[in-house]
Amino acid sequence: MKAAAKTSKTSKAKVPAKELKAWLKGRKDWNHGDWLALLETLRKKGYSAMTDTQEGREWIGYYLESNRSK
Repeated sequence: MKAAAKTSKTSKAKVPAKELKAWLKGRKDWNHGDWLALLETLRKKGYSAMTDTQEGREWIGYYLESNRSK
């Protein structure tokens, strides 16, 4: 039951797809410092519901890995 509630909370969270697409443009890889800087930038833009939870960070990471330049 808790997992379902957690999932629905993230699915209702504001998703930073536009920002992530812009960040990915021209990148093939990144390091931990880049990742932390991205999370901080997203947090400052109002995406703390995504950046401040494990599930949200996993979603962002999955999005980046799935959409990066090959």
